[in-house]
Amino acid sequence: MSSLLLHAFFAAAFLTLPGSGQVPSPATPPAVRHAATDTLKVTVNGTDIRESDVERRFLAMVRQRTGGAPIDESQLAQVRPQWHPMVLEQMIEEVLFEEDAKNAGLTVSEEEYAKFYQQSFDAQLFRQNMALRDFEKIIEMREDITIDEFLARESAQEEYRASVRQVRLIVKRYPDETKITGDDIQARYERERDKAFTQGAEVTASHILIGFDGALTDEEKAVKRAEAERVLKLCLAEGADFAELAKEHSTGPSGPAGGQLGSFPRTGKMVEPFAKAAFELKVGEISDVVETQFGYHLIHVTARKEGRVVPVEEARPILETEMLMEKVTPLRTSHATKLREGAEIVYPSNPAK
Repeated sequence: MSSLLLHAFFAAAFLTLPGSGQVPSPATPPAVRHAATDTLKVTVNGTDIRESDVERRFLAMVRQRTGGAPIDESQLAQVRPQWHPMVLEQMIEEVLFEEDAKNAGLTVSEEEYAKFYQQSFDAQLFRQNMALRDFEKIIEMREDITIDEFLARESAQEEYRASVRQVRLIVKRYPDETKITGDDIQARYERERDKAFTQGAEVTASHILIGFDGALTDEEKAVKRAEAERVLKLCLAEGADFAELAKEHSTGPSGPAGGQLGSFPRTGKMVEPFAKAAFELKVGEISDVVETQFGYHLIHVTARKEGRVVPVEEARPILETEMLMEKVTPLRTSHATKLREGAEIVYPSNPAK
């Protein structure tokens, strides 16, 4: 996810912004940081929201969508005009929902915040077909923290917690509309079992790519292949660290993450003959040079999982979380409209209720 899995899907449903999957990649050198002013943007039932508040939230969202990687100010400037108005509208609704939650006597415990994040996180891992161990390695490599530290940090984010409170508020306000029964879950499982919950065999692998840069002559391809064979010798040397060599030599987008590709099935995700070569390897083995339209690959298989049908007991928390959000999302939209109709929302240049 541009962001790995930094957003639980409920946050994506509530907080998706235009271009959120197109945040520019980090660049250097850094430019002068945007100086947000304390200009009043709007007053919501007596609560002021200022430009500096909007900017802080904007930067927090960027951080989540880029995994904390620094973004040059010139690149932020490209998306700021599009994001700021959306962020402001979200913050207006947060004020209204927080007031309504207080009026409803709603409280959310630390255990509930952590549990809801974990369930959403697990559902995203499953739907992304990513093994936890793969995500752990990426997090440790990119951010130098453990998975437990990552989950604790992300579940403590106020943007996330505000969303959880909104979910709980909608459930409290609309108990009949958001009710999910065991029969509902069973029926959903049976509809999705053959497609979503029947898993084929998978391998987990990393690779080093010596990429083709445009159309190459035979002579240029020979140079690339020689480079791949040179790196292969380094990989096969005693004590070699494939991940470190990937960081150093791979030209693919997974290079900075040690070449991690996660888990994938025999067909449907990786091109041939890459997939064929990966499935022919035993765990721990490194392939010979494999050519695809992208370049020359060295493949390292780190795990293998046999196919299975996920039982309903294991699928239940995933389905329950997803089904809840399917019910909550439209109710949240209509409830926000209702709250706005009864609110005093005053813009400095255009006072309005």
